[in-house]
Amino acid sequence: MNPIFFHVVIAVSSYFSGVLCYLGFLYFYWGQDIGGELGIFLFWTSLAFFLVAYPCYLAVGHLFKKRKGVFYYLTPVALIVLGVVPTFFILSRWGGVRLRDFFSPEAGLFLLFFTGSALMCYFGFSVFEKVGGRRLFLVVSLGILLITGRWLYTDIEQNRPVLHLVPQEFHGTVEIYYGMQGYPAIQKAGGFYVLPISAEGVYKTSSVRPDRGIRYHLVDDKGKKVKELEIGSFEMQDGTDVGAALIERYEVP
Repeated sequence: MNPIFFHVVIAVSSYFSGVLCYLGFLYFYWGQDIGGELGIFLFWTSLAFFLVAYPCYLAVGHLFKKRKGVFYYLTPVALIVLGVVPTFFILSRWGGVRLRDFFSPEAGLFLLFFTGSALMCYFGFSVFEKVGGRRLFLVVSLGILLITGRWLYTDIEQNRPVLHLVPQEFHGTVEIYYGMQGYPAIQKAGGFYVLPISAEGVYKTSSVRPDRGIRYHLVDDKGKKVKELEIGSFEMQDGTDVGAALIERYEVP
């Protein structure tokens, strides 16, 4: 197998191992997802990993490869400790970094990120010279990429807002009826759930209310967005008396 290709696989799979550790801890321990911060997270962690962490991993791996005995087995420890360097790189984007910043929850998550990537790197470095272990590493790498990719896709989908398209000439109370039999389900366009409000300010659907944020847009006669609306509040009401599971209302000035 081409050594350059294998090192690319090590780098990419190690990065996504870190992403998986970060997202997994955030979800299973804190019960949260990364939400709208996903783009910023991927940008800064990829910079920190590929420009800072991975070059350090390569240097340590090359240095310890020539050692025997206890030094060789200290390689994973050294790689994990090196996670402080890219963590410092990320924290420094907020300004000066103090020692106590490394004990914050945010720093802990980034240290966990680089611990996961370091262990995957060590796995890759260990099998690099062993032809028989490369296939296993490739299988594990593929599994990590698939799981992380699916997780990221789910996060992106769950954090896409619902678009309410209100006719620009409409002023008054918008009423949305959810869970009404005989009406179409909410349709998607460009990955977004779209609710085209009628000229009377009404929308009815058989779907349940999506548990997402909302963006309100005024649209012209052709459905083209004119401008974004600022809606201060909305109210929810049980709609069983009119055959709906839920009614949502808000005022358009």
